[in-house]
Amino acid sequence: MPEPALLALSLDACAYLPRDAAPRASRRVPLPAQRAAWPAQVFSEIAAPTTAFNVVLADSAVKYFVVAPPQGLQRFSELRNLAQMRAAELFGSDSAQWRISGDWNPSQPFLCCAVPNDLLAPLIAYVGTKLLSAAPIFVRRYNAAAAQLRGAPAWFVCRAGGWVSAGYFEGSACRSVRSTALAQPAALGRWLGQEALLANLPLTEVWLAQEQAQDGRAQDRQPQDRHAQDQQPQDQQPQDLVIAGANVRRIATRRDELRDLELLGQLATSEVPA
Repeated sequence: MPEPALLALSLDACAYLPRDAAPRASRRVPLPAQRAAWPAQVFSEIAAPTTAFNVVLADSAVKYFVVAPPQGLQRFSELRNLAQMRAAELFGSDSAQWRISGDWNPSQPFLCCAVPNDLLAPLIAYVGTKLLSAAPIFVRRYNAAAAQLRGAPAWFVCRAGGWVSAGYFEGSACRSVRSTALAQPAALGRWLGQEALLANLPLTEVWLAQEQAQDGRAQDRQPQDRHAQDQQPQDQQPQDLVIAGANVRRIATRRDELRDLELLGQLATSEVPA
């Protein structure tokens, strides 16, 4: 089945991949300082989308948070208002500046994400119905892997473009979420341990989504490692994430996810601290 076109988007750049094209066919284009007209300016430099396409957002462009609804809330509008108030409380700005999405659930804590409205709104107005979906990489990877997690309490960790995002899930309930720049993979275990301690949550089960290699390619695309990976037990701990007392599992990367990761790698150069 043909893969739809893909646009990777961060706060300061984007990369567009036409339908069924290899990632090398895309290139990084900086966003203009004036965001109101950024799609028109960007698509004047690269081919404007002629077919429907998806958008993958870099986690550096997203603010994640958890909303724990009180008893009695039922309507979608009530949950959305609660999320907007929570975003204003956390980020100290007018909630109208953010486009907020969530896994709306009145009976349990749920994950929300906030994206600057001046980043997405101009794109939606410019391309209209050609936009199939827009989601952060952490959300896309978690949704794809949710069946593997089987609802057991665990941390889900996603690395892409020099950023790491981690959420603690019990079934479909999200208890905690953190996201930060982390250019050195070796620091991941220490960072995750600190976040689990601060959230007062156990660190016994960890699911790690594949990341990018330093050269911008997904690690699964490195042929020299393929045979060795095939021979390893599925539950063997990744060498760069060893946590005492924790069972660390690596989640395989699908072909469409490789496209996400490789395009996000093109955007990372200006966003990852040295």
